[in-house]
Amino acid sequence: MKKSSIIKNLTPVIPYLAVLCGIYLLHSVWIAMILYHLGMAAAIWRYRSQWTVVSPQAGARKNLVALNVLLGLCTGLVLYAIWPVLGAPQDIGLRLSRLGLTSWPLFGLYYCTVNPILEELFWRESLETPSSLPARNDILFAGYHMLVLALFIRWEWCIAAFVLLVLASWIWGMTAKTRGGMVTAVVSHLLADLGIVLAAWMRIVYG
Repeated sequence: MKKSSIIKNLTPVIPYLAVLCGIYLLHSVWIAMILYHLGMAAAIWRYRSQWTVVSPQAGARKNLVALNVLLGLCTGLVLYAIWPVLGAPQDIGLRLSRLGLTSWPLFGLYYCTVNPILEELFWRESLETPSSLPARNDILFAGYHMLVLALFIRWEWCIAAFVLLVLASWIWGMTAKTRGGMVTAVVSHLLADLGIVLAAWMRIVYG
């Protein structure tokens, strides 16, 4: 196997290392996020020559675009609705503040604008796979989220979240490969991230 192929196969471990280092070792959400984003940015730059970023085209599959919009809009609403049964600790707000998450507006602004773009370019473009079925990268994308979720919700909900994230990753990947375009996938991802941040903020701060 060529050295470049080995490096590319190891690239998906970036978020795992970022979360383990930032949250588990240094106890900082910001450090974890910045390490992750810097790692993704470096990989995106490294593999920029193979980008196929496109905007939605005329005649794009309307059902696929609609599915993306629905996915993005419903994520936060679902999280808000099921929050009481997730098993989140009563002192989750205090735990997050100890991890450096003290300003929800600042976190939300940064996370919801930077993260969707970088993640789509990283997972769906730089690490694109030819498969039309859920693939390794979809599993790895979902997997790193479990390192975070396992700290705050019950294990059975982690499993459910893992399955849903694999499906979301697959949908975004399929969208990016079709005439739905990378722009549609990014917007859907942005709406999902925004919904998650708003739902968590409202539940944690206002109950």
